[in-house]
Amino acid sequence: LGAATALEELGDADLALSSYQSAEDLVDTMVRYVRFDTPHSAFLARYEQSARQYLDLLLRKGRLNDAFSL
Repeated sequence: LGAATALEELGDADLALSSYQSAEDLVDTMVRYVRFDTPHSAFLARYEQSARQYLDLLLRKGRLNDAFSL
């Protein structure tokens, strides 16, 4: 998330999108192994922030199909 956010702030939206996608792929894998208890809530909160930023950037870039498939 940090890399994608930094890239976006530096104006490299395409590389930021790639970084967000990598983060989403990693979260999809990790969520299978995270237990559903209190630490899981913190994990999901961080994931939600990443997903929101990724979605926002997709929408701002006009990539509606990608945004709706997220």
